[in-house]
Amino acid sequence: MTPDDNTIERVTQPGNIELFDRKRRITGVTIQYYYSCHREVWFYTHFFDPEQNTNDMKLGRMLHEKAYKGKGKRSISIGDSVVDLLQNGKTIIISEVVKSSKLIQPKIKQLQYYLWLLRKQGIHAKGLVRVPKERKKITVPYSEEIENEMPRIIQDILRIAGLPIPPEYSPKPYCKNCAYKEFCEA
Repeated sequence: MTPDDNTIERVTQPGNIELFDRKRRITGVTIQYYYSCHREVWFYTHFFDPEQNTNDMKLGRMLHEKAYKGKGKRSISIGDSVVDLLQNGKTIIISEVVKSSKLIQPKIKQLQYYLWLLRKQGIHAKGLVRVPKERKKITVPYSEEIENEMPRIIQDILRIAGLPIPPEYSPKPYCKNCAYKEFCEA
């Protein structure tokens, strides 16, 4: 089944509690997982929650709590997603804070998803991926490419979520630090 535009609208609409096939709704995390591992998408949309006590998860929580205090509002909800940091000045800037620039592309796509959601609500914003340990900021502007890409990505996520079993395991260099590692190796 190929989801239509109405399905995409339902699963991304802020405040809409309807679930697609009783699966978890699409969030920024789902988009991030899509760009790193389709197997993670399947686990996440089927309510397999990742191991919360890995060193990477602990470091991420600590970074989220301590980085950029006083720089804006933290943990802002956009529908079912949560943005790490929002600054509201002449231009609205939303930020994701990451521990490393390794695997940065999935985080950029997550931020683009947030920009896309905001744009659907008539809010024009810019995005920043912040890497405090490396003192890096990566600007993520909104583009027409995002506008065209997100519905296609959402359709593919819904396809993955509809699979009866997770996609085949395909080892990647970063699997050893994955919070879903136990599920993949079971």
